[in-house]
Amino acid sequence: MPLGISRPASNAVEVGTERVVVERDRITGGGVTAGIDFGVLAGKLCGEETAKMIQLLLEYNPAPPFNAGSPESAGDILVEQVKQFGKQLIEASLEVTEKTALGLGINN
Repeated sequence: MPLGISRPASNAVEVGTERVVVERDRITGGGVTAGIDFGVLAGKLCGEETAKMIQLLLEYNPAPPFNAGSPESAGDILVEQVKQFGKQLIEASLEVTEKTALGLGINN
């Protein structure tokens, strides 16, 4: 879970840390640049050349200025600062997730 936030027990969903996941007939992506990865990967379904054209059209050549894009690389101090800074947003997000899961009947 992002920033080491515990997932509510009622959500029976496995969460990975991969940017893009291909599982059976489903492809999912998480994060802003993962969405671009997702698009390039989806383009690959039409062939590698199509995927390369999509990448070039987007001028997608990631080179992040910092190595702080995940809790593991950001370090404990920065993670704690982000948790405190975004505490209300994180709590609201978890509340909406819990309500949605209940509405969908995904609970234990």
